[in-house]
Amino acid sequence: MRGKDSAVVWEARIMLGKVNHVREGESMKGLCFVLLILGLFASAATLSASTLRNTDGQSYVVEVIDAGQMYRATILDGSTAALCTYTCQLILPQTGQSLTVQPDDDVVIDNGVMTVGH
Repeated sequence: MRGKDSAVVWEARIMLGKVNHVREGESMKGLCFVLLILGLFASAATLSASTLRNTDGQSYVVEVIDAGQMYRATILDGSTAALCTYTCQLILPQTGQSLTVQPDDDVVIDNGVMTVGH
């Protein structure tokens, strides 16, 4: 190939190089985005919440006082719920029992009594 034909081939090679470079740049942006998302999930996974497991054959209403706010949660028999990501207070109105719970605590309701394990 000579003259005009070889110039077209070189131009095509240059254009392909630019296209590949753009694609590599886009894939790098995509990779950075994926790594960012994975980082967010990893940091969220380090936050733990206390769990409340009901081993009784009946449901319980639990009052939760977290950051000065009180809410009620119903925990069904045989179920588990994640409740507090910070220190909070759990109150079992049926028995009047109250516990201060840390984020890593696992609380079990058994025979109407809440107990804390780690």
